[in-house]
Amino acid sequence: MKNTLKSVLIGVAVFAAMLLPSVANACSVCMGASDSTVAPAANGAIFLMFGVIGTVLSAIGGFIFHLVRLAGRQ
Repeated sequence: MKNTLKSVLIGVAVFAAMLLPSVANACSVCMGASDSTVAPAANGAIFLMFGVIGTVLSAIGGFIFHLVRLAGRQ
């Protein structure tokens, strides 16, 4: 009974949030104002995140490659 009530309350909350479009306003970059001063900063942040993710994934791949080579020696 408690799980059903909890599910209904969560469903009502999600539905109510969907009816409030003013909560989901996008920034000026997302709305198409590419000449704003926020656009270069947002682009820089995106490329920085790509770089960090690529570095971390490369490090994980290199470590896995190292472990495979180490296991092959024995």
